[in-house]
Amino acid sequence: MAVYEVYNHPVVVRYKTSICTKASIFMVIVIALTIIAPFLVAYTSEGFWMKYSTYREQGEVHYKHQLLMVLEGPTATDYYTWSTYHNYNLLEQQRLRIPIVKSREVDENRDGKPDRLSIQIETPLLDTEDIYSVSLILIFEYKLHRFSSVIMESMAYINYNSPRPGSQLTVDGQLRFKQNYPLNHRGLDERFNYPDRKSVV
Repeated sequence: MAVYEVYNHPVVVRYKTSICTKASIFMVIVIALTIIAPFLVAYTSEGFWMKYSTYREQGEVHYKHQLLMVLEGPTATDYYTWSTYHNYNLLEQQRLRIPIVKSREVDENRDGKPDRLSIQIETPLLDTEDIYSVSLILIFEYKLHRFSSVIMESMAYINYNSPRPGSQLTVDGQLRFKQNYPLNHRGLDERFNYPDRKSVV
C-alpha cells in the first residue's frame, strides 16, 4: 500500500551558552594539565631515564669557634699549645699559651652563605722563644640542601714548617668537600655529623 506525505513542519533546536561556564573552565584545566603536567614531571625528576648526572652546589659552612693549635720550637719537646677544649688544656698546662682569637665570616654575594672566613690568632711568647712550626686544626659545620640534606662536622688542617724562626704566618686556602660514599637522596643524612676530635680530647 502506498504512503502519501500529507503535511511536514521543520523543527529547529538551538542551544545557547556563555564562554565562562563550569564546563569551559573544566576543559581549560584538563587541557592545561594534559600539556603542562608532563613538563613539570620531567623538570622535577631531572629527566625520565637519566643514568648519570652531576650538579654543583655551594655548601653552607660555618666556623664553630673550635680550634687546636700547636707551636713548635727548635726541638720536638719544645712546643706551646692551646685549644678551645678544656680537657686538652688541662693536660697541657705546662705548655699552654692563651692567644687572642678574632674570627669573622664574610658573605660577599649576600646569599646567606659565608664565602670566606677571616681568622686572626695572636699568641704571646717570650723574646727567647722561637717558633719553627705551626699546626692548626679548625672545626666547621658543613651543610648541603639542594638534593641531599647533609649535616656534618668538618675539619681544616694547617701545617707549616720553616728552617728559620718566624714571628708571623699568613695562610690563604680553600675548604673542599671530598665525597667517598653516595649521599642519601631522602631525609636528613647525618652519618658524618660526629666530632673529629673524640680520639684526641
